[in-house]
Amino acid sequence: MLEATELTLRSRRTIFSSRPATLGSTPSQLRHKNSILSLNFPLVLLVILHVLQVAHAQVVNGQYFTKGLSVVNSPLPNQQFNANGNIPISIEVTGDGKLPMSASTPSQSSDLPTAFNFLTMFLLSASKDINATISSDNSLLANEQGSSVKHLTYAIPSCLPAGDYNVTLYEHSKINEEEHFIITPIPVTILNPNGGSTDCPDLVRNDYDASTQTSTPLASSPFTNANSTLQTSASNAATPAAAAVMETLTLAPGMITTVTLVYVLLLGAL
Repeated sequence: MLEATELTLRSRRTIFSSRPATLGSTPSQLRHKNSILSLNFPLVLLVILHVLQVAHAQVVNGQYFTKGLSVVNSPLPNQQFNANGNIPISIEVTGDGKLPMSASTPSQSSDLPTAFNFLTMFLLSASKDINATISSDNSLLANEQGSSVKHLTYAIPSCLPAGDYNVTLYEHSKINEEEHFIITPIPVTILNPNGGSTDCPDLVRNDYDASTQTSTPLASSPFTNANSTLQTSASNAATPAAAAVMETLTLAPGMITTVTLVYVLLLGAL
């Protein structure tokens, strides 16, 4: 589970405050270090920008791009929800228009080189031994025929215990004629002032054991990788999979620590 942003920022302040002072350094040594830092600043900046680009492949303009064909509008990582409330589910299934509508309808996509085979969702917590069904049997893909965005509202039982969970997507897709099974956990927090119970009778439980499944995702989303192409029609015509978008960048909280550590390590090497 990713750290909360507030905790990450506190960690960043701790890292900087714990850096030893330059006691015993002469003025000339300090000037030398400052000049080295000035000369190496472009390198530091390039490394940080590279880290940001890695994060950019995950959450872009308010959408969570998985390492498969699913693009999640909601929920997003680290959102909080209340027991006895709802988790709104919204999945874009055409890669924002890069796939034909038939690619999200398994009964119509057998001859396509890139298409969904199935997509299911579960609410999981290993620590609480909770494995609850959100959507199964391809019901999500069957919803809203003709729409590129599939919606579902998951009612959170009032008895669900508070804590950290994963809204987990299980996607099996054919991508450029290759079969991929992609497991995508989206961390969320459930709040429950009444505590709740792991014996919550309102959960639709299942025996699906994710630990026995081998995930075979792509290295990154085919829709955000500007160097990749997708075969999207039976004629195997290749379509550019991504346009490099950098309009809005949303960092996962853990990435703030990553950027900070890269910067600190580079400073420490000076």
